[in-house]
Amino acid sequence: MRKILILIFNLIVIGMLLNAQDSKALKISSIKENEGYRFAICVGINDYWDEKITDLKKARNDAIVLGETLKEQGQFNKVFVMSDDLSPKDKNYPSKFNVEANVDYIAKMAEKDALVIFHFSGHGISNEKKESYLVPADVRLSDSFGTSIKLDDIVSKLTNAGIKKVLFMIDACREEVSQSKSLASRGFNEKIYLESEVAAIFYATKQGWFSYEDPKSDYGIFTKFVVDGLKGNADENSDGIVSFSELEKFVTTQIYDYAVEIDLQQKPYTKIYGEKYGDLALSMSKKIENKIVDKKESVTTTTVGVKIPYNFVFVEGGTFKNTKSNYYGKNLSVSDFYIGKYEVTQKEWVEVMSSNPSRFKGDNLPVEQVSWYDCVEYCNKRSIKEELTPFYNIDKNKEDSNNESEFDNIKWTVTINSNANGYRLPTEAEWEYAASGGKESASYTYSGSENLDETGWYLQNAGDKYLSGDLDWDKIENEIEKNNNKTHRLGTKKANELGICDMSGNVFEWCWDWYGDIPENTINPNRLNSGIDRVLRGGSWMSGDINCRVASRYANSPEYVDSDYGLRLVFSAR
Repeated sequence: MRKILILIFNLIVIGMLLNAQDSKALKISSIKENEGYRFAICVGINDYWDEKITDLKKARNDAIVLGETLKEQGQFNKVFVMSDDLSPKDKNYPSKFNVEANVDYIAKMAEKDALVIFHFSGHGISNEKKESYLVPADVRLSDSFGTSIKLDDIVSKLTNAGIKKVLFMIDACREEVSQSKSLASRGFNEKIYLESEVAAIFYATKQGWFSYEDPKSDYGIFTKFVVDGLKGNADENSDGIVSFSELEKFVTTQIYDYAVEIDLQQKPYTKIYGEKYGDLALSMSKKIENKIVDKKESVTTTTVGVKIPYNFVFVEGGTFKNTKSNYYGKNLSVSDFYIGKYEVTQKEWVEVMSSNPSRFKGDNLPVEQVSWYDCVEYCNKRSIKEELTPFYNIDKNKEDSNNESEFDNIKWTVTINSNANGYRLPTEAEWEYAASGGKESASYTYSGSENLDETGWYLQNAGDKYLSGDLDWDKIENEIEKNNNKTHRLGTKKANELGICDMSGNVFEWCWDWYGDIPENTINPNRLNSGIDRVLRGGSWMSGDINCRVASRYANSPEYVDSDYGLRLVFSAR
């Protein structure tokens, strides 16, 4: 695959003034001349509607992982991840109309001090005038240029809006787009935007060379190292910020060395046209962020030096502030812990368990059709894989005498190693504390909002059309099937007060506890004694809104599986 990446950006001078003792001060928005709102559009297309167009393999993954990294490491306020695994009816499906609509939205909403990143990974073509076009998923070869996105138009919309910090990452494949010789002969053109105050262009590889997809990962080689750099590996001076110059140097060096290692020719380079604006802060180093998290008073000293896995959120312990919680006013508290920002994905499950039991397939969809036993086994296997001490002791040959279920034919004896640093299921109290917003709780009914449509996928919005009005509950299964209700990609709805996603809806999440009475006057309650059912929380894509409340409780026999049963991991803050 031959690709070209154009990185176009307008840069302004940045003051790197950080207070490393206060995590709240370590914000990119606190840096001088970098206070503005941060927008990003990340487009990735593998599969095109027109069967004559060559489909790609990893462009979609590039957009998704870059979008996640910009949210986390770049502290971007609004990120549109537009990938073709979404329904064509979704407003973020990468059609020509939707991409241009999101650009128009940013051009209208962004202030002049905003930073805007536009990323595209897919096919690119040029016309006889050497004008460059991005090929959306719904392009028609019969009108290839009329149904594609003219790059000049996007540049003009953003720069004409007065936005000074605009960064384009265009990774457009230049291999044969289709069997049409006339179209294939006009590959993507390397346009230089000297007239629009562009300071530099960052190419994925030299003119005439190739840009490759990584044979050892799910991403293109360029994206692999861009993401690594943004996460902190490019922070050469260890000041906590990854700047463009640091990222450029890191990516160029890493790709060159990696290409030599795997016997490919690829070498990025930067062409500088002028140094009008200095350098730009792109992300906060994850390494620095973890050090600061470790210094919080609520974290025990044994946490210092421990590498915090990506996409885990620190939850400061305390009593329940959410007035709608089952535990509010009951003198019950939990200690500090870390919880997954997202439910466990199918990709994460397959990497550990080597199989995918899910009904609705997709790397970035939550894994489902897993039992409670499957989940505790996953916790241990993933812990071992990441060189952590397994939290559970699992004896498959000894029947659990505390399991009172008449229907459970498995009944493994599972006990805990309370001092282990491995992954585990949350206790019900931990789950509800995190879903309720912890110390930051605004007492929402659902996790992150009073409006469930804003924060979760559930019965009414998880299908092809919104189910409104009175539903016939006697025929609800037929309505769900007819409406194509299903799980959705994680992180596409609003996060809660702690930055955790999908705790209302998508899939139910198994907890450690046996289902029983809620204790009072307790620290870190968990029901380790006997029971019939294990707890599930959060509701799902086939649940009514009542089951998606932070206070709603549900349970089932631990051997049971369903297409709306999944999990979210936690580990103790020690």
